[in-house]
Amino acid sequence: MVHALHAVRGVLRAKGAAVSITPERFDARLAVVSGSRRLPAGKLVNPSFDRYLLAAEAALDRVVRDGSFTLEGRRRHRYHIRLRGPGDLPEYIDLLGTPRPRLSAGSWPRLRTLWRSSSPASRLEITDGLVITALRRTS
Repeated sequence: MVHALHAVRGVLRAKGAAVSITPERFDARLAVVSGSRRLPAGKLVNPSFDRYLLAAEAALDRVVRDGSFTLEGRRRHRYHIRLRGPGDLPEYIDLLGTPRPRLSAGSWPRLRTLWRSSSPASRLEITDGLVITALRRTS
């Protein structure tokens, strides 16, 4: 990724900006939501993906340390995805690509129990996060 950032720097105007959007190293949270009620049901974990995120963070830090860019800012953003129910979860996980996350230990039984006792209007909510990093090309 360092090479890619250096290539980007080569085509940016003086003081031009680059934005990196990466997943946050945050286990996605599952909850059963109905109206204003939110019942935590577990987490989606992906330990094998963490090494890729660590490498991306290191690359961003490296281009700032070597003087190619200055760090303009970094912001975390949480977002929510609502599914019709647990039956949609495998398809959602497949869409995420590889390596695929998995449910943490005990999440499936808790999710099933909460879902059986929920109202028909309930939804399965996944809360995940992004890190948005702005870099400014140095002159």
